[in-house]
Amino acid sequence: MYSTRAVTYKPDAMIAQTWRGWDDNLSRQARYEIYDGYYHNIAYHSLVSYAEALKVAERLYKHVRGVFNPVSRIVELYTAKVYGGMLDTENASSGAIQVSAADDALRQAITRVWQNSRWEQKKSLYVRNGAKFGDSFLKIVDDVQQGTVYMEAMNPSVVKAVQSTPSGAITYLELEYWLPRAASVENEAALPYVLYNETWTPEEVVTTVDGKPAFIHQNGRGEALDRWPNAYGFIPVVHVQHRDVGLQFGATPYYTQLQKINELNDIASNINDAARNQANMPLVYVNAMQPKDTAQPGFGQATDSPRRDSKRVLEIHDADDNRKAAIQTIPPTLSLTDSMTVVNEVLQELERDLPELSLHRLRDGSSQTAPGVRSAYDDAIARIEEARGNYNAGLIEAHKMAVAIGGMRGYAGFQGFNLTSYGTDMLDHNIEVQPVIGDRLSKSEKITFTLQAMQANAPATVYKEIGWDDEATAQLVGTQQTNTNAFMLSQANPAAETPPPPPDDENPEDVFEARRESGVNEADLLAAQDLIAQAG
Repeated sequence: MYSTRAVTYKPDAMIAQTWRGWDDNLSRQARYEIYDGYYHNIAYHSLVSYAEALKVAERLYKHVRGVFNPVSRIVELYTAKVYGGMLDTENASSGAIQVSAADDALRQAITRVWQNSRWEQKKSLYVRNGAKFGDSFLKIVDDVQQGTVYMEAMNPSVVKAVQSTPSGAITYLELEYWLPRAASVENEAALPYVLYNETWTPEEVVTTVDGKPAFIHQNGRGEALDRWPNAYGFIPVVHVQHRDVGLQFGATPYYTQLQKINELNDIASNINDAARNQANMPLVYVNAMQPKDTAQPGFGQATDSPRRDSKRVLEIHDADDNRKAAIQTIPPTLSLTDSMTVVNEVLQELERDLPELSLHRLRDGSSQTAPGVRSAYDDAIARIEEARGNYNAGLIEAHKMAVAIGGMRGYAGFQGFNLTSYGTDMLDHNIEVQPVIGDRLSKSEKITFTLQAMQANAPATVYKEIGWDDEATAQLVGTQQTNTNAFMLSQANPAAETPPPPPDDENPEDVFEARRESGVNEADLLAAQDLIAQAG
């Protein structure tokens, strides 16, 4: 499948304003192509036809390169955070996408759709398309030959036109893309590809190839058709905007920062080239002797090599051969320190505009608690939660369409549902909100809180909050009660009234040793140590 993308750089197409043609198909196709170039870090490369026009329009250095390009990083951040993790394909009650407010029959139908769609892999493409292009489309494919229904994450560039109601229901859809000739219809044209068009309305579906009727659909009687009634009564496609800017098509998380990214790469590329030149400054031969037949008073001659590491020589000759010859070097004119200060300032400004980029610092501060992280990165987390809400809404609608179609066809796993189920509360369900930053404790925190709970004879609910499962909680409460009874009998070795603060080290042995020295009951220590070892 090959889209009909335009490849002309249009500055107006990059601005989310109606009068600049944001929703125009050619503008959108050009925008998608350019976004794809930034994602693959080839936007300035001669591999893409719009590169020179981009450099001219944005007044960039002719040798600009993608030295600092956060586009791929931010797209993959959303891909990881929206639906990160594994799916629960048994009953959808845990994992990356947790379905709630659904009965068992609906849960099983939804998980069947996931299995048919290979959603474990394709859920990432669903989000990646939206974060990269600003738009993501899910098409419900009714495969009558295979007796199955599944969700397909379409590249948004294959969508030529779409119209929808204020509630988001699509009322008109036109798909257009290139297909290899062997995969479509036979004709005698020399071109290796044909232009396929598929137009949907709630009433019918029409297909063409190179503008002519395409008889590629077979009805139940085996007849080839170029148009057929829409049996569903709705268009089985969902459109999701990554960021809703009030227009027909959505925006990427980085679309307002592209000029700053261009500026940053312009500066960085200049600095890189200047630093290379400075490390390989030419030697100047002043008044060097030269054969009479080639000497020209007052003119210089430069010798160079295409290799980056070659030494360049600049020869300056004078008509007076009696002057003393000399070899000189050209002093550096660029302060790399000052130049990098400018780069760092632009990087910081870019990070203020894209706070999601700051989340990488969590790796450098692993001792931070989840509430502390959420407070420090609340703006970044809010953006991820906003995007996740958009993707959840689209996925829920796609679930409903797929289950209704599967029930109408009588496919296995969809018993009890049909087209009349669509639009009723039979198919209503939710996707549970999950924290962007998990509440999991570090190993030392878990040890410390467990020991403190045992000293305080805490109830089972406390251990569950710390993160222990039911079996471990019962074991801890039982050990706690045994130790309490032993203490009351012996009245020896009392527990410390106030445990010392936990050590900063993540090493469990250090934590246990600190607790032992502070007077914590030895039996409590051994019991907690055994559970920690079992939990890994």
